[in-house]
Amino acid sequence: MVRVLRIRMDLILHGNSMKRLIVVLIIFVAFPLYAQETTLPFESQNLLAAGNGFHFKTDTSKQAPFQKKSPGIALLMSLILPGSGEYYAGSKQYTAWFVAAEALLWIGMYANDAYAANLTDEYKSFAAMHAGVQTSGKDWQYWTNIGKYDDIYTYNDQRLRQRLFDDVYEENQANYWMWNSHKHRITYDSKRITANEVAARVIYFQAAIGLNHLISGIHAMYRARMHNKNRDSRTAWNLQFDSVPQGRSYSAYGARLTIRF
Repeated sequence: MVRVLRIRMDLILHGNSMKRLIVVLIIFVAFPLYAQETTLPFESQNLLAAGNGFHFKTDTSKQAPFQKKSPGIALLMSLILPGSGEYYAGSKQYTAWFVAAEALLWIGMYANDAYAANLTDEYKSFAAMHAGVQTSGKDWQYWTNIGKYDDIYTYNDQRLRQRLFDDVYEENQANYWMWNSHKHRITYDSKRITANEVAARVIYFQAAIGLNHLISGIHAMYRARMHNKNRDSRTAWNLQFDSVPQGRSYSAYGARLTIRF
């Protein structure tokens, strides 16, 4: 519970009333220690110490309860979902930025994958049209090889001369290809390389997503610490003494103590 405590104490000293002055000083020393350790069970009281020569008045007002935030929880939340740790730490204005960045990165990654898949379908269809390739059941090595050789026979002859017998294709309809022009083969290979380059961009999106999680986690931990630090800075003490001559036989002394905790 956060409370603001304001105390005003007025003391009228007649002549050299040193005993009363000492009592007042003891109260000012002891009461702050008491206020720090208690929640003050009274809300607003006016106390008049009859016969003691001073007037003691207190006034307390409640504020919204403070909730301390855990930097570790804020870090973990944002590592899982960017922006959630900032929301937990009370810095909701930053939540939208990290959530928006996360959404845009995921959308960009899926859009890039769709574009790469479209380019892949395009170069496979091109090979089927201009080289007679059966597109089903082929691995990436096959699609690379047909872009380097005009036909399956030239490819197999090269592998046999190099004694790479395991790389030789069985000369049947499933493995067959023969480009109808050298130009079409070069065009196909360019399309294939472009599609592979676009597909490889996924690593940049994945790295950016991971970085967004990490930055959000560190930022959320920082915001949680700042939240707690701001709470601590709200504790303040203010003590003022006043002296006003009231007549030849006595003087009035006053003190105001403000405590925020």
